[in-house]
Amino acid sequence: MIILIRHGKAVDVNEWKGSDNERPLTAEGEKRTKKLAKGSRFLLEKLRDPVLYSSPYVRAYQTATIFGDIWELDVVKDSLVEPGWDARRWPEDYKERDIIIVGHMPDLKEALFALTQGQITIEFQPPSLAAVSFSEEKAKLVAYLTWKAF
Repeated sequence: MIILIRHGKAVDVNEWKGSDNERPLTAEGEKRTKKLAKGSRFLLEKLRDPVLYSSPYVRAYQTATIFGDIWELDVVKDSLVEPGWDARRWPEDYKERDIIIVGHMPDLKEALFALTQGQITIEFQPPSLAAVSFSEEKAKLVAYLTWKAF
């Protein structure tokens, strides 16, 4: 299974004075992310030796850390999934274990589209997640969750 997670609500880009990669979550973004992480823990029982990858951007890493704390997983920062990553490239171990990726739009939308061979497209809201399972090399969307569901 592959789980794609969009980071929580970040400080507005027009209000942020620093570089975009340092833009953090808002207090509301943290609260909503915690709700989503707690409400989606049921997915853990379906995962095989999961690894949690995060974009190195602050807002994504903060989101991944919240999920990591609640799901009891270590977070691996990986530039492979920073904004602009190629949705056809995956961490090397994705076929041997389930992976969770915390990243950004439009990359997550493109990754889901590529995984499902053009069958599914979702405008990931902050925060939200999509879980994709595979059977006979065919991808199937098994969950799409946002913080509003909890």
